[in-house]
Amino acid sequence: MNVDFIALGAACTFSSFTREIFVIEMIPMPPGGHNAENIKKAVEQMVNRFDFDKKLINGTLSFS
Repeated sequence: MNVDFIALGAACTFSSFTREIFVIEMIPMPPGGHNAENIKKAVEQMVNRFDFDKKLINGTLSFS
């Protein structure tokens, strides 16, 4: 049985202009396929585990 996952990552750029990329969490995709609503639900589920100002999130989607 194949299971699809979605990962939430963060790219941090520091004052020295160095950049690090972190994988914050990876969870199985919700049932129902890879549509915008399911991706939104999965990302919200992961983001809501953390206590920070969500207005500061700038996101892009990457499909591979």
